[in-house]
Amino acid sequence: MSNFDSNIIKNPEIFEQNRLAAHSDHVCYKNELEKIKGKSSLRYDMNGLWKFAYAKNQSLAPCGFEAADYDCKNWDEIRVPAHIQMEGYDVPIYTNTTYPWEADESIKPGEVPEIFNPVASYVKYFTIPENMKNKRVCISFQGVESGFALWLNGHYVGYSEDTFDPSDFELTDYIVEGENKLAVRVWKWTSSSWCEDQDFYRFSGIYRDVFLYAVPCAHVEDLSVVPTLNDTFDEGTLSVSIKADGDGIASVKLYELGDLSVEKYDRAKLLLEEFDIELRDKEICEGSCNVKNPLLWSAEKPNLYEVKIIVKDTHGNETEFISQLAGFRRFEMVDGLMKLNGKRIVFKGVNRHEFSSITGRVPNRNEVIKDIVTMKKNNINAVFIMYRIMKLSGTMKDIRIILHLCSLIQRSLRLPENRIKLGSSVHKSMPHHIQKIRCLYFSFKTFDDLFLGILRINFYISFPFLRLTCLNKLNKSIFFKS
Repeated sequence: MSNFDSNIIKNPEIFEQNRLAAHSDHVCYKNELEKIKGKSSLRYDMNGLWKFAYAKNQSLAPCGFEAADYDCKNWDEIRVPAHIQMEGYDVPIYTNTTYPWEADESIKPGEVPEIFNPVASYVKYFTIPENMKNKRVCISFQGVESGFALWLNGHYVGYSEDTFDPSDFELTDYIVEGENKLAVRVWKWTSSSWCEDQDFYRFSGIYRDVFLYAVPCAHVEDLSVVPTLNDTFDEGTLSVSIKADGDGIASVKLYELGDLSVEKYDRAKLLLEEFDIELRDKEICEGSCNVKNPLLWSAEKPNLYEVKIIVKDTHGNETEFISQLAGFRRFEMVDGLMKLNGKRIVFKGVNRHEFSSITGRVPNRNEVIKDIVTMKKNNINAVFIMYRIMKLSGTMKDIRIILHLCSLIQRSLRLPENRIKLGSSVHKSMPHHIQKIRCLYFSFKTFDDLFLGILRINFYISFPFLRLTCLNKLNKSIFFKS
């Protein structure tokens, strides 16, 4: 199948091929006007109806469907994003401590079910928009369960087994003028299913957004915005770190917004500080500013600041605009007590799964808002976002809606739990475990209402990496749950 070996779906040591490095979940707009309108011309929505074929195992799946001259236009259609089990194919399965295939086959780590392991073949025909031509073009799959291979116009692009995190690939070299054919094959169970085992409903398919994005000549590939406070809480420092793609300048402006849970969005923004960061291709570039007597963020008074970043190339042309909310707060353990901004904090929280009774792990915005409002009415001030299976703004929607709203309406959060079930082949799958933690970190590092990382995973696997990131770089704490 065009330089792709389907046997890798059983190999715990191969969990991705040609996948781009994990990065922050910021949205790049061409300019500030696009941000105000809420639509970026640097992105192209691939959601909607896709051509689709279902098979109960690999041997019955259409062979060679990814070829450019293989006609799939008479296939059935399926909605994306959606679980195939909620679209009339296969059925949802709920299990807790047992693996979902144990009733059908007896297999061990390093193997995957072969008699019944549903395979979903997707095809999307599309034309590259004019504004993306002559630019690097990448594609982002925000969530595919559990593993998938990708082709464009018959060329093998890449593979990923990370169900609950975004997987990005570059398409530039395979794009043609006129109609393009994107082909995706999804396996319900792969080697990663051994370590993604959790007590919830099991689905499969492309269940989160898919979009193309253009990469301009000066681009923010990865972004960290870290507000910190001194010991007396009367001076803050805003640190901005950018991994650059291309040379240029990033102009950073910090605006005071105040408590947006009570203020109107259209009230005048107060410009506090501004500074420039020189961007050097493939390097980490940094800058910072100090803020006197910053308004502090807390669940009772969620004061926020807006960080605006205008990116220009070496000729002074604006290539990107990024807006990021930031809150100055200090969360720490003092004499065994959790404290926020020097005051004891008590979490009155609940667990929350990403789930809809109608669409499975694809809830709509109104369902998410209803959850948040219900929590607020019941004096819940913290949410435990379960099992890192969630995420607004055109990406992993559910959790970003929650994070955005919680910043505004007085709520603290704990980081999504990264529950990894360790089997006898843990030494072989160790790189996969660490990669999942890296993806989790990059996806959620920019949200200041996240306080705790809850990791149900062996301590020695994850702590060395997170100690250098959450503790040293991001002003967040880690709690390990065995």
